[in-house]
Amino acid sequence: MDDNQQTSTLRTETIKDIDSQSMTTKKIILFISSILICSWTIGFCLSYFFKGSDFDISNIYTFLPAIYTILWILVHKQSIKDLKWKFKRPWWLYIVAMYFPLSYIVPEIAIQNLFKYVSYDFPFEKLPVLLTVRVLIGATIGLGILILGEEVAWRGYLQDKLVSKLGIHKGLILLGVTWGIWHLPMIINSVNYESDNWVFDAFVFYPLFCTALSYVIFLIMFKCNSIWIAVFIHASNNNIWHLTGRHSTILNKNGSMTVSILFFIAVIFVCAFILTKYANRQHRLAKSGAEVGI
Repeated sequence: MDDNQQTSTLRTETIKDIDSQSMTTKKIILFISSILICSWTIGFCLSYFFKGSDFDISNIYTFLPAIYTILWILVHKQSIKDLKWKFKRPWWLYIVAMYFPLSYIVPEIAIQNLFKYVSYDFPFEKLPVLLTVRVLIGATIGLGILILGEEVAWRGYLQDKLVSKLGIHKGLILLGVTWGIWHLPMIINSVNYESDNWVFDAFVFYPLFCTALSYVIFLIMFKCNSIWIAVFIHASNNNIWHLTGRHSTILNKNGSMTVSILFFIAVIFVCAFILTKYANRQHRLAKSGAEVGI
């Protein structure tokens, strides 16, 4: 069963295409290239303008994808209402989205600590409570608004179009790479950085990380195709890293980076396996005439 077959069988009522047939390959390339060029241009201008100050350019930069996407939709006479704004059932999935990043972040932290690549002085027993408060209050009101600026473009608009056109895996990989390299101005401005090499961070580390997170978000969104699922996962992921990162000391940068990269690859493979297995199950049920459900 190839990737395109998987995509067709995975298209249930919970995952609806947004004008996917009218989004040609040329338009997809134009959208991705233009949103990157516009974002990078403004981002580098912001970096230059606020150079030497304490201002975090991400407070402006993260809104650029949403602004560009809405302008694109208006120019192409599409509907802004199709950006998955509605909160959809099941409601419990938003709780799952909030805590799901713990399933892959905590094991990585444990291994980093086990091999003494990173030292932590964080009260991990308080993490669920702190995460709940941060996501429900800080993330939804503060960080969640910033993240929505990204998710309008990546999950609200682009995700389904890429998956419909290229298939699950090629589509998610391209989405992850696009999202990853979009961070370039913030990485150079040291808002987001992991190593001492901004080229490695911008074109290897972040694309790999964003591809892994794209798989995670896509997997959870199957049951509830709402942009708010993506916002909750994204906000929770960033909150956990911010909470633990402030209480960590990197002892072995190369070792720590290697563990992170291996975890990203593992997350991609696990999610890809689940998606492929589910696609095959749907395909068999569809052929037998049985009702298909997640």
